[in-house]
Amino acid sequence: MEEMLDKVIGVEGTHERDAYDTEVNSFLIGESIKQARQSKNLTFFKDIQGNEYPRSFRNRGFE
Repeated sequence: MEEMLDKVIGVEGTHERDAYDTEVNSFLIGESIKQARQSKNLTFFKDIQGNEYPRSFRNRGFE
């Protein structure tokens, strides 16, 4: 995998590779946070019919 990344994006230490690594790490952290929120039921709520909405909709009369 490292060899492929070196050829396609660039070797470690180049601007392109650093930007790619930062973007991948940010995505992975975001996915981890999302999974943790979902496991604690913090991301969505269900209405009476079982439809899921983002928590931000709660304050807009969608309950």
